[in-house]
Amino acid sequence: MAIIIQHSPFKLTIRYDRIFTAAGYYYMNKRGELAIPEKFDLASHFFKGLAHVKIKSTTEKIIDFSKAKGSYAYIDVTGKKVFSYTNER
Repeated sequence: MAIIIQHSPFKLTIRYDRIFTAAGYYYMNKRGELAIPEKFDLASHFFKGLAHVKIKSTTEKIIDFSKAKGSYAYIDVTGKKVFSYTNER
């Protein structure tokens, strides 16, 4: 998956792979290095520079975004939270 960030007049392409381990999801760059230091319970692929993630919880095993309570965020390619919310249902 390639993320293209528009910079005038250049384009910067960043590739991150979403990796799952028993400890959670994390993102690696194409060199195999950890791209975003935080690990997540759930994580989507990047789309238009953002990924949807569930903030790591120590108490809950997650199988599906739609049924998971807790804190979520959209992060940019640097790992910065652009928008966050809590699902209490």
